[in-house]
Amino acid sequence: MNAMPEIRERLRNRRLTAGLTCGDIAERIGVSTATVYRWENGERTPEGIYLVRWAHAVRAGFYGLLDIAKKHDDIPLYASLIAQEYRRKELDGSGTIRNRKHSAAVLLSDYCRKVNGHH
Repeated sequence: MNAMPEIRERLRNRRLTAGLTCGDIAERIGVSTATVYRWENGERTPEGIYLVRWAHAVRAGFYGLLDIAKKHDDIPLYASLIAQEYRRKELDGSGTIRNRKHSAAVLLSDYCRKVNGHH
C-alpha cells in the first residue's frame, strides 16, 4: 500500500543520473539540503506539493509517480499527487493537469476501476 519507498528511489536515481546534488534539488524546490537528504533516506516523507516539485525538478514525470501510487494501491498518495499537481498549475501555470474537472475525472475513474476490480 505504501508507494513512497519506490517513489523515493525513482527520484533519487533521477537526481543522480542528472548529476544533481541534494543541495541542487533543495534550491530548486525551496527546502533545505538536509530535508532532501532525509526524504531520500526515508527519515521523512515530503508533503504532496514538495513531492510534485521534486519530481519536476528531476524530470521524473508526474504520470510516472501516479503509476507507482496506483500500482501500490496507495489511493491517498494518488489523490494527493493529483491535487498538488493541479495546485501547481493554478499557482504558476506549469502543471500537467488541464483543469479541476479533468483532475476529478481522472481520480474518480481510477478509483471506480479499483473498486470494481479492474486494475
